[in-house]
Amino acid sequence: MPLGAAPSNFYHYFIRPLPAIRSFPLGNHGHELTLIELDSDADVRPNSIQRTYARGSFCSQLQQLDARLEPRKTGEGRALVIHHARTWTGFSLAISHSTRYARDHFLQQHEIAVILCGHTHKASVRRHNAGSRECWECGAGSTTQFDSVPRKWRVRLRKPGSVNLEPNALMLHRIFDIDGRLEWATTTYQRSATGFTAAHPPRQFALQ
Repeated sequence: MPLGAAPSNFYHYFIRPLPAIRSFPLGNHGHELTLIELDSDADVRPNSIQRTYARGSFCSQLQQLDARLEPRKTGEGRALVIHHARTWTGFSLAISHSTRYARDHFLQQHEIAVILCGHTHKASVRRHNAGSRECWECGAGSTTQFDSVPRKWRVRLRKPGSVNLEPNALMLHRIFDIDGRLEWATTTYQRSATGFTAAHPPRQFALQ
């Protein structure tokens, strides 16, 4: 949301209330995927410094989810769906300090294996530890913004060669059942002259 703005009518009519928990069956062996969705702007005041620098704050969402989530079941994989990225280290676009500690405790307590996020428009896959467990963060890129500067704009720039934008990117996620063990695989595709092509080999890790 822009500085000083409140959620639009579109948000109220078409976006489901958050936080939310959804589970989907995976295959025929009793596996399931649980998506844990939250609003990472829930505790950000419209005219605050956090709004100015697009920082996330959502302790209230974590508290609600704490009360609703049961212990993870055998055969269940859990993914956290959130806008702000955990691994972003700058001041702007990051997450407030108080929320970071609450979030990391939440990841460990509820055995979250995957974080699906965005916000920075940089496609990346990063691993970090949530207690004794690994947790993988998949940061989505963008397919809806310009990733090159039009020529008629470049001729007006003093240093046209200094404007280098990252190519648009998207991620494809797959879940595999390998001998009764769930594996999550993520492939990053970047836009090229011939369309979207795989930028790296898939990153694969345990979901359970």
